[in-house]
Amino acid sequence: MRPQWQRGRVDSNPPVPRLLRELGAFWGVDDVQLRCLWQGLRRAKWQRATDWNAVMVGYERQPLTLHDLLPQGGCAPVVLLGLIEELVWERRLSRTTATQVQEQALACVDARGHWRGVPPAPRPGPAWEGPDGYELAQVMHHYWR
Repeated sequence: MRPQWQRGRVDSNPPVPRLLRELGAFWGVDDVQLRCLWQGLRRAKWQRATDWNAVMVGYERQPLTLHDLLPQGGCAPVVLLGLIEELVWERRLSRTTATQVQEQALACVDARGHWRGVPPAPRPGPAWEGPDGYELAQVMHHYWR
């Protein structure tokens, strides 16, 4: 039986989520750095970090893999590197650990700024562009006839 002072406590050191472990393996980040990154994400108060924390925990229940997530815009290298910088600014991650993780992540980025071996996400067209081309132009053409 657990001591009285431990009963009902929430685990303050939960395991690193599956997708973050896969991302760390993709980058070649060791377990200590990955644990520091996860602790920083968990304790962060700024919006982007709390959103990422929710995403990591939420995807734990989904049958997605890292290659399902990487082509998404929110997982672009510039976004993830900016997230790590925000953790440093918020003092949730040390500069040394952040630099090591960023260097390993940048080694997985090609010259165009995309992840190596992962096709980039399709760029969305303008809001007026429909699946068959410029839908707004067609509507306007038919309106003025």
